[in-house]
Amino acid sequence: MYKNKIRKYRQELGISMKELSEKSISPELIRLIGERKTIVFDGSEESVSLTADGDRFKKQIIVPVICEGDALGAVILGDDREGAIDVGFIKLAMLSADFIA
Repeated sequence: MYKNKIRKYRQELGISMKELSEKSISPELIRLIGERKTIVFDGSEESVSLTADGDRFKKQIIVPVICEGDALGAVILGDDREGAIDVGFIKLAMLSADFIA
């Protein structure tokens, strides 16, 4: 049931996880992760490029993964659909980053 929903959602986005995982991340994203702050792009301003090739979503939630003061990476939720970002997704990304750390 959930696998079908995830598969359908990935098809709507047009970018597969495998495509993104094989690319290097952009210098702009590295800089934002280094700032150690949660960043939300709600579609009103231009979002950050995720990869060096310029892949991006209209709306993004970027939460750095911090362990013992070091930024190890980030949890990123992205969406190209219209509508506001639900606060629940921000909390989900923050919880995920805490769990990974």
